[in-house]
Amino acid sequence: MNAPWTEAEIEATVTDYFDMLRAEQRGETYNKAEHRRRLQASVQRTRGAIEYKYCNISAVLTELGMPFLRGFVPLFSYQGALAEAVDDRLTSDPELHDYLVGVDGSIGYATRNDSLRIEQPPVLRQTSHDDTTGRVIRKYDPARRDASNRALGKAGEEMVFRAERHRLRQASRDDLADGVRWIAQEEGDGAGFDILSFDLHGEKRLLEVKTTTGPSTTPFYLTENERQVSEKEAERYRLVRLYEFRSTPAAYRLRPPLDEWVRLDPMLYRVRLRVTEHALEKSVPHGESAS
Repeated sequence: MNAPWTEAEIEATVTDYFDMLRAEQRGETYNKAEHRRRLQASVQRTRGAIEYKYCNISAVLTELGMPFLRGFVPLFSYQGALAEAVDDRLTSDPELHDYLVGVDGSIGYATRNDSLRIEQPPVLRQTSHDDTTGRVIRKYDPARRDASNRALGKAGEEMVFRAERHRLRQASRDDLADGVRWIAQEEGDGAGFDILSFDLHGEKRLLEVKTTTGPSTTPFYLTENERQVSEKEAERYRLVRLYEFRSTPAAYRLRPPLDEWVRLDPMLYRVRLRVTEHALEKSVPHGESAS
């Protein structure tokens, strides 16, 4: 069939995809081929067409900063109708949404292994969106979502803290491992970094940890204080981006200057009144109120 996908076909495919994703994220056994065969009997599409649509759904979830099915590499040439169908599925099943993004109260280690897989930073492809897709992406705002999830952030920091101590002990530097400190836990967030660690030569490393359950390309927030510390402590500062936290945690590290690696978009202004009587007299005509 070369005809455009109907709304019912898209909905059935999205439902089947999320059934598999739910099982995969929970470590349950499922059969992708069997899922595809059952769906194929229902929607009357070829195997290739269905698998391509699965990959499109992976692309939507990537842009929403959510986990996607392993084996279905994101393909970004999708229509707004698919983004809407994914949005409808997540909206109608808030339990699934909260589980995927780690706000359901059950977030913890996906593994008890103290080692952490370090990867190269991802290469971000440029994509364009129609109005519908853009609206869906703005609705979910993964950077804001992850920044407000304190349980996820704390769990990610603890994983990096443990991984740093493990790395140093594996290198027979127990003396350094004992000195690793979880600064954000001991002193709060004001230091501009989360973990004080060391390289194998004993040089300090200031690690700022950013955690998501989504893929490596998920955007994140950086505070002005964190940015300033990265500039002042450029030789010692490292930003650790921890991703896929729910299932198979991995990380990449960025060293300053950060703007060589990422695009920093200003999002907020701190607003403090500085109105003087003189300024108020100039700006408010006689006989009118300031409102």
